[in-house]
Amino acid sequence: MTDTEMQEKAVEIVRASQAKLEPQDMQIRSKVKEFLDGTLFIVHWYSNTQAKENQNYVYFKGDNPILIYTAEELAKWMSNYEPERGISKALRTVFSLSATAGLIALIITITICWMSVIKVAEKPPDILANALTTILGFYFGSQVTKK
Repeated sequence: MTDTEMQEKAVEIVRASQAKLEPQDMQIRSKVKEFLDGTLFIVHWYSNTQAKENQNYVYFKGDNPILIYTAEELAKWMSNYEPERGISKALRTVFSLSATAGLIALIITITICWMSVIKVAEKPPDILANALTTILGFYFGSQVTKK
């Protein structure tokens, strides 16, 4: 989800949840990237019913938004937040698509080097060479799109 889509979704979530208060002039006051492994949007708006300004917080981790109504609730939520770490984070990293492609490329590269050192063949089999170039192309191509 792009930043623009997340902003639109954040405003939409706040508008739907605060419909009783007749929100107007809704806008994203600020965006905090890399906030607890996600992105936090501060949505500012004016209530016709209450005749005052308000703000709500919408936190995105991936495509899953969480609406937080007040700064106090945000502080409570932050104190209970448990970031992903240890074995679960390591397993998620190892089994991600780019890490798997890198691991396969490394194994094929080691196999080709091993075959040339012990002289199994004069040159590596075409299928291994083709597989290596395809996987390396995919791996580095996916790394470019991430940045």
